[in-house]
Order: sequence, then C-alpha cells, then structure tokens
Amino acid sequence: MLNTINIALNKFIISNYVTEKLLLVSIFSVLVFFVLNDYLSYKIAFATQSIIGISILISKYKIKLNNFFLYFNIPVILIFLFGIEKQTFYLLLIAFINLFIFYEEKQKQKINKYYIDPKYFMLFLVITSINLYSKNGGSNFLLDLIRFLQSWNYFDFKYGILDLNAGMTGMILSIISLIFFKQYKIIKFNTYFIFSTFFIFTVTGSKASLLFCLTVILCSFKAINKKFLLSLFIILNIFVILAGTWVVKNLPNPFVNEELYGKKFYTKYTGKNSHLTHIYIQSIPYVEVICPKFENSPFRILTECESVKNPNSVYSKNFVIKFIQKFKIFGYSSYYKFASYGFSIEYIFKNSSKILFPKYFKTQVENKTISQYKYSNHYAAHNAMIGTFLHFGLFFGLLFLINIIYFAYKSKDKFIFPILIASTFFTIDIFLLLPLMLLNNVIVNNQFYNE
Repeated sequence: MLNTINIALNKFIISNYVTEKLLLVSIFSVLVFFVLNDYLSYKIAFATQSIIGISILISKYKIKLNNFFLYFNIPVILIFLFGIEKQTFYLLLIAFINLFIFYEEKQKQKINKYYIDPKYFMLFLVITSINLYSKNGGSNFLLDLIRFLQSWNYFDFKYGILDLNAGMTGMILSIISLIFFKQYKIIKFNTYFIFSTFFIFTVTGSKASLLFCLTVILCSFKAINKKFLLSLFIILNIFVILAGTWVVKNLPNPFVNEELYGKKFYTKYTGKNSHLTHIYIQSIPYVEVICPKFENSPFRILTECESVKNPNSVYSKNFVIKFIQKFKIFGYSSYYKFASYGFSIEYIFKNSSKILFPKYFKTQVENKTISQYKYSNHYAAHNAMIGTFLHFGLFFGLLFLINIIYFAYKSKDKFIFPILIASTFFTIDIFLLLPLMLLNNVIVNNQFYNE
C-alpha cells in the first residue's frame, strides 16, 4: 500500500509555469490574509501555504518514506490529548514533512529569472508599503516617507503590516526577499539582498530579521556548510541561556511595580519608594542601573540612555544618530529580553518534573498561579528554543527541536538555517513561517554549494 502511494506521488509533477504561479499565490496570501484579518484567520494562510509548499516539493522531488521518523514521531499524535493551539500545528507540520525523504529531482530544472518574475517582487513591495503602520507613532509608512523627503526629519518608528508587530513583519519580508532573489547568481543575489536588508531594517528595526539577513549573506559563500551553521545555532542558544541567567542574578528585575504596569504613570525607582518624574516606569532600572555603566563609553550611542532621559537631546534630533540607534543592541528592549530568558530558564529548571507536557504551564496561567503580567513579561521568552519547552513541555519540546533541526540539516537548501539562527532572538511564533520555509526549499541554487 505504502509503495503504491509512493509510486503515485513520484509521478506527480507540476509544470514550471504552475510552480511559479503557486509560489506567487502562497507569497501574496500573506498580505491577503492580513488585510482581511477581520474575516479570515491566519490559520487559513498557514494551511494554504503548507499545502502549496508540500505539493510543489512532492512534485519536484522523488520521495520515499523515512522509516526512522515514521516510528519516532508516533508519540506526536498524543499532543491532541492536551488540546489544540496554534503551536500544535507547528509540531504537526514539521513531523509530517519529516515522514518523507526528498532525494532526487524528477526533472532537472535550471534556475533562472523565469522562475519568479522580478516585477512580482516590486508589486509585493508596493502593496506591503501601503499597508505598513507604526503602532507607536500611529502613522503610515508612506506618509512618513513623504514628510521625511520634505523636511529631512527622520521618522524613528517601527512599522508592521497592519496590526502585525514589526519583528514578525521584518521576518516575513526577509524570507520572501530570499525566495525571490535565490534564483540569481551570487554577486547579483548579494547586491539585491543587501539593499533589501537595508530597506527592511530601516522600516521594521527588527534585529532578529537583521540577524537572519546577515546569516543569509554568510550562507551565500560556498565555504559555509550546514555543520558550521548548526554549530552557530547551538552556540548562540548557549550564549542566550548563560547571559539570561547572569542578567537575572546580577541585575535588578526590569519588570518592576507590577501593579502600575500598563498605566501611563511616570516614576523614579529608588528600590524602596517611588515618586513622579519624566521617566516612563518600564525604563527605570535601565536608566538608573544600566546607563551609568555607559556614561563615558563609545557604545553609549547604541543605548537609549539619552533619548529616554532627555527626549530633546541631540540623540533624538540628529538624522544619522537616530538611524544608528536602530542598532541599539544595548537598548532597554534587550534588557527585557535577556531578563525574560533568565526567568524562563529558571522556571523550566525549577519545574522540570512538572512541565513534561504542555498542560502544566498553561494551567498555571489559567488558574492565575502565574499572573498574566508575568506570563507576558517574565516568561515572554523571545527565544524559540526556550519558548518551545514552555509551550510544548519538555517531552514534546524535545520532539519538536529534533524534528526542526533534522529538517534544516537534511534539507536540500542550507538557507533554512538562517531562520533557525534568527529564532534565537524571536518567540516560538517564528514557526508561523514554517510554510515559507517550505517555499524557500523549492528553489535550490547549486552555485551556493561546494558539493
């Protein structure tokens, strides 16, 4: 029976023309479903992209069943016992993909510009630009761009597609840029991708997408292989765990005064009492503890010390400095993220015997043993690996990690790894983009490989 199915799948071929159109449908569905988000769920986009990606891969490659993962992933079906959430579909999709081995192209196809016409990328950028909004500034990207061209007063906002956050928007645009540009030769690829990276970072300010783009450029060199990329992924995650643990043990908790969170109060944190000043409550430990360490440091420009303490300073007005500050790796958002890494790791170790399965963490939140405030801050875990264990539990979390690393390592395309590496500084919801990872796997340009 399985052999009959395998023979049938190996005969299933989609033409180049249809492949291009299916890729475009899947890519543009990202925008369609966000524009119509009041009527259609993004789950539909996830399903649509998954079906298209799987269909194209089955059409392009001869396949056979992966006997090891056929049995290894049997326990995955037990996750239904713990309810169904969006994260459940991440595990189900990657477990399903790993049931197959894509080992040989059915028809040798030359990668060329016909695969995806560049005019569609320009159309995608135009539609995206029209729908980019800043949550902080409450403004539209194109309108801010026009104002900038008139006054040269740089807009320092982060923009997202409609209600989507800037970080996820940056990742979506970066992966789609990669899909469009992979068909070109190395020099042209890097030239286009560098310009694309500059635009995406300027618009979204997403450091995770910047890391993704830099890793993609690194991957374009033949000498960079999957072993190196896997090692980089492991090293970055070890760094995050150690640094997060150090922050929690050696620096004050940045999530202070829980009862005042969300209210537009301004206060000065003294450790005992508070009084009103011009400093927003969430930046207090940062301003009073972190900023003094950068008082005379050349890296002060990569902090938010001046702009938080004195909004009218030159740091808030100068065009060049404001752009450089988009790279603020020592900003208070980094302080929050590393603190959340530390708190999450601490929680996982303290409750390791209780969080084998997904239900425990979720139940604690529902029963208010863990407050919504702590859930959204202390355990926000902007690290996909840590988030995997929090949301899936240790058992299913380990299953998911093994599956996703296997998929990246055995993939025909090493450009899957930049997504994993970027996930080091992104929540588990980066795996909403798994279908785009599948589409990325469709176009494999052999010029990027030594083998």
